[in-house]
Amino acid sequence: MRRTAIVGALGLAMAMIVATPAQAEGEAGLDCGGGLVGSVLQAVKGVRSGQASLDDLLPAFDGAATRCPGNAYALHYATVAHLTKAQNLSAAQADADAIMSEIDKAFGFSQAFWALEDRDRKYTVAQGDVPVDMSLSYNEQSDLRESLISALLDMQLRAGKTHPYLSSDTAPESCGDVALQDVSAAASWFNQNRRYGHVVLPFAERVASACPNAEAATSTPRLVRRSLANLQLSRASDIVGEDPETARDLVNKVKAYRDSVLGPGETSNTSWSNHSVIILEGVEAKLPQPIVVPTETTDPLVSGGPVPAEDWFSGIADEAQVMESMGRTFDAYVSARGSPGFYSVLGKMFGATVHAPDRKAACNLIYRAASAYQQGKWRSAETADEAFPASTIAWLENWEPAPATDSQ
Repeated sequence: MRRTAIVGALGLAMAMIVATPAQAEGEAGLDCGGGLVGSVLQAVKGVRSGQASLDDLLPAFDGAATRCPGNAYALHYATVAHLTKAQNLSAAQADADAIMSEIDKAFGFSQAFWALEDRDRKYTVAQGDVPVDMSLSYNEQSDLRESLISALLDMQLRAGKTHPYLSSDTAPESCGDVALQDVSAAASWFNQNRRYGHVVLPFAERVASACPNAEAATSTPRLVRRSLANLQLSRASDIVGEDPETARDLVNKVKAYRDSVLGPGETSNTSWSNHSVIILEGVEAKLPQPIVVPTETTDPLVSGGPVPAEDWFSGIADEAQVMESMGRTFDAYVSARGSPGFYSVLGKMFGATVHAPDRKAACNLIYRAASAYQQGKWRSAETADEAFPASTIAWLENWEPAPATDSQ
């Protein structure tokens, strides 16, 4: 009886919304202002105290947000309701699809909330006989969005359910407050899941891509970029030992950000802290020194990868590492000289096969490495658009030595 009484006492505004779904916001008798906020808060209190069931009140939260889409409290607590429902289902080990459905509903209401221009507005709510001006605090807004993004990332990692918002390749249309919330939420999730930077970093980079460099240190774009740079630097620090190439790429991105925010003579400021300076120095100290490959026509053949050029055709070195070494050597020449560099080093490689125990196999190995490079493997950003016709290397695939001739 007590639960029935609580559910029935939601207030006239919410009851009207649920009972008359055809009614539009702004029609006579529909209070989408302080009256609704009071009813929403009464419902929230009932659920939190255990006097009412979330399942019983979920339609009321949905109805409030749907019929009054401009009310920040209605959208906020509809998000809370569905995210809480998802958490309850997860605790009960429910089907992943059912959990994801609730998170998706929460996400829809959250997106609508963050699209509001007046989400910080004050509502006059009657508390007894006293009217009180109320608004959602920044922490309430921010904490809920962080919980939502964390839930999406958890579902991707632990249940294999990827929400379109995480997998999209499209940058947001603008760099708004929600971009800062989401990149910050991604960084917070990463701090609790350090092994899974590969899951969260592409999402954070995509969201931040909508935010241009900005001069004001406290502007939203600058804050988004700072949060992303800190995330990239932390990820680089974690993987520098096991994946130095990816770490180097991240370091280059971080340094580009650093250079964009430091003024003349500065080594740190509010956008680039002394702590970041120390972390970056530590990561760079652990990076292997880049191999310098001489690329002039008269230079000797030097490997750009882990296997020295003199060991490429020995038959002892790991073939995959040999091909990588050839590919990175191709890239060094192409980066320095363009397409002529490709043909120059190709000739040097062919010349080196003279000393191979099996010259035909050596030529075929060069062919496979060159073919993979032509198709985009081992390319750097500088060489990504260079093209080389397949016909220029086809002769290497089945190369045969010239038949011996009788000199007599």
